[in-house]
Amino acid sequence: MTAIQEFVEIGDARLSASNFVRNVRYEDYSRLRTIVGGLIGFTVGLLIIMGWGISDGLTTGLPTANLPPGNEAALKSALVYTMYLWPFALVLGGGAGMVCGFGTWLTKTLVQRSKRHRDTPAI
Repeated sequence: MTAIQEFVEIGDARLSASNFVRNVRYEDYSRLRTIVGGLIGFTVGLLIIMGWGISDGLTTGLPTANLPPGNEAALKSALVYTMYLWPFALVLGGGAGMVCGFGTWLTKTLVQRSKRHRDTPAI
């Protein structure tokens, strides 16, 4: 039994990996959207930190390694920034991405409630 088959249970029936996408309703993707949003946010956060390191290396160089401004200083500075500041990308970027992914579930739920509320007859 694979990890997907053990992880996914709807009712009492276990689903295979091939049937997973066909049988899961829209509401069941909320966890997946949250995780994917967090990973995308973390990746974007890392890219922002790398860009900051590159721009700092191109403009000021890398004083700790006695490198003047240039390409070598930009690459080493991007590496140093990423090594030391990756937790900020994880917390801030990943957190923002997870909130956005979870927000899609919340929006879908609110839309369903408003449609249900609209369909009820007025007394």
